[in-house]
Formats: sequence, structure tokens, C-alpha cells
Amino acid sequence: MARLLPTTFMGCNIYTQSYREDFLSRSSIALTEPNEAWIKTMVEQSEYTSKTELINDLVRAARLRDEELDLVRRKLEAAEKGGFSTRSQSDLLKDIKTRLGTNAKL
Repeated sequence: MARLLPTTFMGCNIYTQSYREDFLSRSSIALTEPNEAWIKTMVEQSEYTSKTELINDLVRAARLRDEELDLVRRKLEAAEKGGFSTRSQSDLLKDIKTRLGTNAKL
């Protein structure tokens, strides 16, 4: 039996009908007129072979962006927990140059 899975992505209402967990699912997407026109133009200009390819590319890009933001967020949280340095700017710069090599330019 198919299941209807509602979700929203980038301002678009998406209704995914999942037939099998290990196979592609079909989705019905409600787009605004400007978004639909842009998608149509991209396909017509041969940037993408189909709307499906374009939507999948957008989803992959959004997922990658979310992963990158999550990584930055985790690094910032770790840095905040590590406390603040009492060393001067010039001392920090000297250490960085030493690690990079004596002729390092920043």
C-alpha cells in the first residue's frame, strides 16, 4: 500500500507517495509561478534534462549546505567550550607563521 508523505522544501509543498523504501518515490510538488517558470527555463536551456534532475540537484545542494552548516556549528560550539586565549595577536601570528614555514605570507 502506498503512503502519502507530506513535507515542505524551499517554500514548495511536496507530497511524496512511497511505494517501496528501497526504490524511488513519486512526488507531487506545488510551485509558485516564478519557481515553475525558472525550472521550465532551466530544462529548456538544457541545463538539466528534466524537472526531476533539477529538483534532485537542488535537494542534494540543500542537503550538502545543511551538512556544512552543521559542521561549522559543531566546530563553533567546541571552540566556545574551549575558552578564550590570553595570548596576544602577535604571539598567535608568530605561531601560525612558524607552523606554515618561515616565509609564510598571510
